[in-house]
Amino acid sequence: MNLFLFTAQIITQPEVIRIKSNSYIVILVSIPNNKKKLAFFKLRIYFKNYFKSDLLDICQYKKIVIIEGNINIKKYLLNSDSFIQQSQKQKYIEVQVNKIQPCIV
Repeated sequence: MNLFLFTAQIITQPEVIRIKSNSYIVILVSIPNNKKKLAFFKLRIYFKNYFKSDLLDICQYKKIVIIEGNINIKKYLLNSDSFIQQSQKQKYIEVQVNKIQPCIV
């Protein structure tokens, strides 16, 4: 795991979901990219241990925030049911958020 500090713009309103009696807050954010093909990355961020009322006040639609967390790059299988075609691995980014702060521009 690596420390990851970035600025992001919030694309969606925060949603509260429950998975196995644990509640998470899910937000879709976009971060700038320096590559020519893709201008922005879209990340889905899950908050587990955070005060919901504070987070809902900070995270509003189209606000810019500063997020600090740990980043992992994980892989998952595609087309695993085919014997002829080898299974391909797709990478995705997972961020565990430690702090979130509003950005004053």
